[in-house]
Amino acid sequence: MKRELRFKNLELKKSQEGMVLLWTLLVLAVLLVIAFTMTNLVVKELRISANIDESNRAYSAADAGMEWVLYQIKKNNSCPANRNHYSLDSTLVYSTSCTDLNGKVTIESTGVSNDTTSRKLKTTISSASSQSINTFDTDPGLSGGYYAFSNSDSNIAGNSLIIQQFDLTNLNKDTVGSGFTVGMADGVLGSPGSTDFGVIFTKAGTDVNVSLDGNINSGAISSNNFKFTPSSVNANGNPITYRVKLEYSRYGSGGLGYTVVRAIVLQRDISTGQEEFNCIGIGDNKSYIVYSGLSFLGVNPTLVKVEGGSYDSGQQNINIGSGAKLDNMVFWGKQ
Repeated sequence: MKRELRFKNLELKKSQEGMVLLWTLLVLAVLLVIAFTMTNLVVKELRISANIDESNRAYSAADAGMEWVLYQIKKNNSCPANRNHYSLDSTLVYSTSCTDLNGKVTIESTGVSNDTTSRKLKTTISSASSQSINTFDTDPGLSGGYYAFSNSDSNIAGNSLIIQQFDLTNLNKDTVGSGFTVGMADGVLGSPGSTDFGVIFTKAGTDVNVSLDGNINSGAISSNNFKFTPSSVNANGNPITYRVKLEYSRYGSGGLGYTVVRAIVLQRDISTGQEEFNCIGIGDNKSYIVYSGLSFLGVNPTLVKVEGGSYDSGQQNINIGSGAKLDNMVFWGKQ
């Protein structure tokens, strides 16, 4: 009887050990599945992250190509030849093309990163090749801080994106408290309309404060601001020129949509023997852009706003503020 009971206890113990082994194997299997799944997810995330990084690099290269073509168009008033340009380490390249058909210029720029990822940008510019830079060799007809768009400027007034570009010098000579505004407006000379805006420069101590100011369709613009300390000459003794690009973007149709205004300030650099415009150093934030958005479509501009300016026939530019000079005004549009 005791021997028979001992055998039963032994069989029960073996059965329990078998169940423990089975549960152990099941738990290990589940853990392996979880580990495999997590590893697979991590690998996928790394691949996605790498692809995003490559895509961003390719986009930056394509954007650089686009800016190079735009610069060549404004410099030479014609499309440049197709170009392939490699970075110093040859990991990035952009390829550009430009065609001009009756004053409508189509630009394409393709950026490639590490021969694996490509991004392509395409834009159409109206009246770019025929639009000349206003060097103010004649009086533009300033009246009350405004002058009328030229015929070529009027051709681009209906574009969804209008870019107003101009150069400023002698900003360091403005007196404290003085200021001026450059931008666009609608209406006619002597009677600006409900749209009247621009980028405003105000001297405060040794700094110049930059922001957006004015109205679009009677709606007030509110923007961020930044400041920088202007210089008269660079390290090589060449005069400092600040290039400003004021962008007026409208999206939508039928009176519904939104409007974005943005101004970018760059500093001219010819230390390399070539004309370049770089970001200006302005403290810790390194910001050089002011912007504002409104939830409706802005109207087409008809006037150039140069508030605080007067024509200088001797130097063929516009005296603005209390010592600064404005020159090389140009407009172009993007569809």
